[in-house]
Amino acid sequence: MTLTQAIEKFLDYYRAQSARSATTYRTGLNHFAHWLDNGDIDAGTLTPTQAREFALWLANDYRTKYGQKLNRNSLHLYLVALQKFYDHLILNDIISGENFMSTRKWIS
Repeated sequence: MTLTQAIEKFLDYYRAQSARSATTYRTGLNHFAHWLDNGDIDAGTLTPTQAREFALWLANDYRTKYGQKLNRNSLHLYLVALQKFYDHLILNDIISGENFMSTRKWIS
């Protein structure tokens, strides 16, 4: 399953619960796919290191189209989306959870 397909499957689940959450999650996960520079990669190859590095980039280096850093609330929501996405991948046996157990607090 590609990263793009995995994101869509994840968002389908959240869209049923809250369209607004799904929209916010889509934005954060689209930033992640763009940061990886490839939505066609195998979602099963995602690593904790990629999640941590993306979180650091988003917090420190990302700029909006107006040149501003993300506000704290948006940053938090995007990282929650990424964490839930990784949880979704683990629960659906797309990635192994054992590699993530020691790195669970990467959004704190």
